[in-house]
Amino acid sequence: MDRTTVLEPTTWTVTQQFTRQGGTAKFVLLDDRSTTGSRTPMFVPQALQTITLTDTGTGTTLFGGMVTTPTFKRMGPLQTRWQLDCRDWTYLADNAIVFGDFVGQTADEIAVALIAQVAWAGLTVGTIQPAPTIDRVQINYLTLSTAMQTLARLASVSSDYGWFVDYNQAVHFFSQAQTAAPTVTVTDNLAALPTTTTGGYDESGFSYVWDGTTVRSACIVRGGSYTGPRMDTWVGDGGTTQWVLTLP
Repeated sequence: MDRTTVLEPTTWTVTQQFTRQGGTAKFVLLDDRSTTGSRTPMFVPQALQTITLTDTGTGTTLFGGMVTTPTFKRMGPLQTRWQLDCRDWTYLADNAIVFGDFVGQTADEIAVALIAQVAWAGLTVGTIQPAPTIDRVQINYLTLSTAMQTLARLASVSSDYGWFVDYNQAVHFFSQAQTAAPTVTVTDNLAALPTTTTGGYDESGFSYVWDGTTVRSACIVRGGSYTGPRMDTWVGDGGTTQWVLTLP
């Protein structure tokens, strides 16, 4: 059902994040029956109903997913306000279970095999870029989201890998170095009307936020045998990325 006429246009927001968490959307629908006098609601959004936000000018899909938290507020006997919080199709990857013991395969091969296991959920294989070989990884009945996050970390040897589910339910896996070049330029000095590849922003409302919450140090130790107590110590110098273990 097209609900464009009851969408409060200043309320909708879409948030996207490269890898892992997926995108979210929030918007408000206003069920106003004051002109008809009917006390029967015109619509009642349900949890897990699918939702698509589309730019009618360009036909571009701005968001696709499902309603996770529909919240209503009665404004009067003939008016109801619905606040809809939505998740993109990463919601499916958060619930679908995958498994496998993979030896000597590349991360992209493993990603394709895992995605194929959840075809029943509607998820398909999208753009899967070449990735390093992983000696061995065991996926012990994890959600697809957790499994893809594990693959991304193991593959991030020379470039930071990530994954996401697009609005057509296709799963993509690639490194930031393999990301396609931007097709849209945004500027504060717009000399002409905006186009599909050029846009402007209000300089007075521009802000930049430094986010240190995702900065981390990772230590992955993979060994085959252990013969006795031993402690190896290294001092990070900001440049060295590998250290040799005394024991195998």
